Order: sequence, then C-alpha cells, then structure tokens
Amino acid sequence: MGRTGFRVRGDGRDALTRRPERHEYRGATLEPPPSMTIRETLKQAAQAALARLGPAGLAARRAGARDLILAYHNVVPDPSHAGADRSLHITRDRFAAHLDLLVEAAEVVPLERILSGAREQRRRPLRVALTFDDAYAGALEYGLGELAARGLPATVFVAPGRLGGEGFWWDRFADLSDNPGRRDEVLTGQAGVEARVTRALGALGWESVDPPALARSGTLAALDAAVASGLVTLGAHSWSHPNLAALSGENLAGELERPLAWLRDRYPTPSRSWVAYPYGLHSPAVEAAAARSGYESGLRVSGGFVATGGSAYAVPRMNVPAGLTANGLRLRLSGLVSPAA
Repeated sequence: MGRTGFRVRGDGRDALTRRPERHEYRGATLEPPPSMTIRETLKQAAQAALARLGPAGLAARRAGARDLILAYHNVVPDPSHAGADRSLHITRDRFAAHLDLLVEAAEVVPLERILSGAREQRRRPLRVALTFDDAYAGALEYGLGELAARGLPATVFVAPGRLGGEGFWWDRFADLSDNPGRRDEVLTGQAGVEARVTRALGALGWESVDPPALARSGTLAALDAAVASGLVTLGAHSWSHPNLAALSGENLAGELERPLAWLRDRYPTPSRSWVAYPYGLHSPAVEAAAARSGYESGLRVSGGFVATGGSAYAVPRMNVPAGLTANGLRLRLSGLVSPAA
C-alpha cells in the first residue's frame, strides 16, 4: 500500500488488499485445494498436536493476563447464503463452535471493559470481546441469536448510510477475490466508495451479482431488535464505508462525525464513542480526525492481542475469517499461533 500516498498503520495488509489465504481482513480460503499446500499440512499437524495437548496443556502455555478483541463480519446458515467474499461469512455452526470454545477457554466481556484499560479482578487470564463489522443481516439474525442463547455480549460497528438491505461491492464482484491488485486500485483510486467502485468495475466489464439477502446490510428494524436484547452495544463504522485513509478535509470529517451523531440520537443508551476503521485502513490523519470528532477509541481489524499502553486510536483486533476452525481459534487463543498472523 506504500504507493497509495498515505501511510497505513500496522494493519495495512488487511482489508481487501490481500488474497484470502493471507489471513487478514479477508481471512483464509474456505476449502483447501485437493492437493494440500505445505502451509495447510503444517496447520493440520499443529491442530492434531493441539487435540492431543488438551485444555490443561494449553492453559499452561498462556502467558499471564491478556485481552483479545475478535472481529467477525457475517454469520449465515450455510455457504449458499454467503456473498462473493466468502471469507466474511462464517457458518452458524462454526460460529457456535467458536462461542462454545470461548466460554470454555476465556472470559467473554463487553468491549468497554477492555478499552477502558482499568485494572480489575479477572475470572480468567484471557479476556475476549466480540465485535461485528458492517451490521450484516445474517449477523444481526443468526450471529446475535447464538450470542443471546449463551448470554454473551457483543459490539456491532454500523455504517448508518449503508443500512437497509444493501449489498456491498466486495460481495457483488466475485472475481475480486482472485485479483488483489484490482482491490488495491479500488481502495485507493476509488477510495472504496460504493458508487465509484461500481462504476469503475462496470466500465471494465466486471459483472455485478446481487448477494443473497443475509449477505446484505441489516435493516433498522433488525438493529432495533438487536439493541432490545440488552446484550449489544453499538459503535461507528464510518457513514458509508469508504477508505478513510484516502479521504481528507470535510469528506473525512463528515464520514466520522455523521455516524456518531446518528448513533447518539437514535440509540443513546447502547451507543459508544468508538469507530472501527472500514477495511482496517487508517493513518495518523484519520486517527487525529477521529479524536477531533469525539471518538474515544479507534479499532483496527488486525494486530492480535491488545497491548498495554497502546494508542487508543489504533486498537488491535483479531480478524476471524470464515474458514477458521474451532481448533484454529484455540491455537490463537493459546498463543501457539499468533492472532496477529
């Protein structure tokens, strides 16, 4: 991303800029190829060793108190309901397996308990907060349904200008998953703006396909129902989901100020002054603009465990791709595999 003219902090590898198998915003491939790669072979060997090790052995390898913020996107009943970027759409069964593991291995806490930085009594060395970006319809229905069944809290980062059952460009252009160079171009040259990306790719002859209903943005009614559960807090994900690092001046200010005002007006109780940067892309200018706009924290979509004393406007998370198994998640929780990888 160095050629783009702006500096990306820490997580410049994530968002739409890497192939799915590179384990960032777009996560891992859903299905291994018939002929397994060395990486896949090593992964399966590590997971087999993990199964033999067991929870007690993993607990012994945890290095003291740690905090981890997980970044999910969508939850769907099965892969047929996923959008074109399949790495964002975890199946309900796999998500449920993740939650069961988290209940076993960690203390699942509201995000504010991690972001506050306050020293408090812990029930377990590892604390985990759950977040969802984009307010997908499937996440609001199936994801929050699984959370409610276990009484677990979560934060949904909302781009208010995209609510209402809209499809996202990365879920409409299937071939982009195999063309990281083109992704770079639309994130920089078109600033990741929906209408501009659609026009640019359409002019090049790329076919746009409407994603399934559950792979589109949620509705206000669905968001209202999620808030009514009492388990959900809300944060901003910009107003319309552009690449904030490609904006400046009034455009940047508007994308940060409008969603915060909207959330405070419509959902004064569950809303928090937090922003999750779209595509995980940000810069010192974006961080400064977030502070001026009234945000208390800015969250990346990569970086792993939360470090003590880190910047409040570059808080790391661990992206959770749809292909990550429960054993793979266990490896990351244990630290045997870095959650920043």
